Formats: sequence, C-alpha cells, structure tokens
Amino acid sequence: EIMAQTPVGVQTPKYLYLPNATVRYNKLTYTYEKDTTYETYTRPSDWLELPAVNNGDEVVYMLVAVYEDRPGYIGLSINGDFTVDWGNGDIQNYNAITGKSALLRINYSLNWNDYDESTITSEGYKQAIVKITPQVPGTLYKFDMAFANQSPFNVAAYSDVLDIKAAGQNINDLLIGPNHVKLEQFEFVGTHSMTTMSSRFTSTRFKKIVALDMSNVTNASSMFSGCSRLMELPSNFNTSNITLATNMFYNCTSLKTTPTLDLSSCTNASSMFYGCTSLREVNLQNTSSVTNFGNMFYGCTNLHTVNGLNTSSATTTANMFQSCVSLIEPPQINLQSCTNASSMFSACSSLIRFDNGLINTSGVTN
Repeated sequence: EIMAQTPVGVQTPKYLYLPNATVRYNKLTYTYEKDTTYETYTRPSDWLELPAVNNGDEVVYMLVAVYEDRPGYIGLSINGDFTVDWGNGDIQNYNAITGKSALLRINYSLNWNDYDESTITSEGYKQAIVKITPQVPGTLYKFDMAFANQSPFNVAAYSDVLDIKAAGQNINDLLIGPNHVKLEQFEFVGTHSMTTMSSRFTSTRFKKIVALDMSNVTNASSMFSGCSRLMELPSNFNTSNITLATNMFYNCTSLKTTPTLDLSSCTNASSMFYGCTSLREVNLQNTSSVTNFGNMFYGCTNLHTVNGLNTSSATTTANMFQSCVSLIEPPQINLQSCTNASSMFSACSSLIRFDNGLINTSGVTN
C-alpha cells in the first residue's frame, strides 16, 4: 500500500513506477452456471405419420394441411416424367417436354371435402399425404419447391406443406425455399448424388432435420442461411468432406447447440455461425485445416462454450468472437499462422480470463 500527498495544483499521477516493488494479487475466482438446457423439436402428436421410406427408394412424401374456408395449396417442380398421388383418389401423371434437365412446374389445390374427417387436427385443418414417384425408375433427379410464391390460388403465395420425407439416390439437386411457412420437419432417407448444398435451404422455415446425408457434400456455403426456426440437426450430421462452410448457419436464431461437426476438409468457415443469437454450445472436430475464421461467431450473444476448436492454421480470426457477450472464458486460441486478429474479442463484455491462453501471437500484425 502506498500513501502519498500531492501538492495543490499538481495532478495526481495515474501510474507509479516502482522498480523494486513486489506485486502481490489475489487470483480472480468466480463461479458461473452454463445453461445447457437445449430445447428439442416435438412433432405435433395429431399429425399423420408419413409412410416408411428406405434407402434406394425413389419417392417424396408430403404432409399437407387442407382448409375448409380455402383450398390447401402445393406448388412444386420435378424433372422428367412423374406421378403424383394427391391422397384423395386423384392420381395424375405429369410429363416433361424433354429429358432430365427439364423441370415441370405444377400447382394443385386440395379441397376440404376430398379428405377424411378423421384427419382433423387441433388447429382445425384436415391432412393429406401426397406421394410423388418417377414413372421410370432411376429418373428422379431434381426436386424443387422454391417457386411456391407463384400460387394462382390467392392463398398469400404460401404452400401448406407441414412435413416432407424423401429418398432418391439419383437426386442431384434439391430446393425447398422460404415459402412453406407451415413446414416444420424434413427428412431425407439414405444417400443421394448431391455434392453441393450451397443455399439449398436458405430461409426455409423448418424446425428439425431428421436425417440428411452429407457424406459427398463439399460446398455447404449459406446452406441454412436465414433458417430462423431451425432448432435441431441430425446427431450423425457428416460434414467431413465439406471444404466451404461460409455462412452455413448464418442467422439461425433458434439454434442452441450443434452435433459434432467434423471440419477436417474445410478451409473457410468465415461467418459460419454469424448472428446465431440463441447458440450456446458449438461442438467442432478437426478444424486444423481452416484458415479463415473471420466473423465465425460474430453476434452469438448467448455463446458460452466452443468445443474442439483448433486454430493452428488460421490466417485470419478477425471479428471471430465479436459481441459474444456471454463468453466468459474462450477456448485455447493458437495464432501461430495468423496475421489478422482485428476485433477478435470486441464487445465481449463478460470475458474475464484467458486461462487457456493465446498461443504464438508473434506473427499477428493486425
């Protein structure tokens, strides 16, 4: 303790240089609770179950709401020649003009009197199970529901699909889109032929993905960008071949935790979880090849835990944890390859210790 008197009119110094002083301090101790209660999605109990689907099947099932005061509506595009069973005894064949590159767009209204009274839900709508199959085996290549805003039925340009279950090993493109405001669940059974999922589910309204094969996917940029209701991903979500994960979960504001995401092939994870304001815990694996971590957790205001992070190859970590106001103790950060770490912890107002440490910061210039 130092006591000193300062002459009148002389400003009291902020700092005292004491070359022979011994400084003693009490290490900061603290306790805090991490909220690890992660809400999961529960499918409404009065919804009809979609039929079982196996790997190798070629089929799309959709559960659709049907209303008394207006028609239920579906708008979709499928390549080639296909058959639709509308669940009311109406089975129609649709034929494309040319081969697999041609998409045939169809609209259909589902009428209240065509469906069984026993399917009425607590919300007052009936239910229809719609089945789509190719007329020739092996020819289901593309399934596109992203154009539903072209509704001719004056139903606010939105479809009434509730749940989707699909399979098709030859499917090489899949689009859902933002127009399905009632869609809550999606399941793709078995393998497919897609290598890119870039923007394929952008702003889709579903809450849960039951299953989705990712084993051959290399590009997942903006895959779930804007999926503000997404709560739950498959536990076995295989991301090991992804090379690009930029904006993958951008503004997924209902997502609270992730399964283990293997990024062993990924080099760019910039803005991967940008704006995920409900995200509390992220589970990563094999991130040593990622060079760009810029904005990765920007604005994740509830984030408290990042497991499995390896930044040894990072060249930029700019804004990586910016505005992570719930982060108290960050994971170990190795900056041996990094030159740009600007604003890395900007506005981390709860950050109080670096016991895990910042390692090898000698190359950082910014």
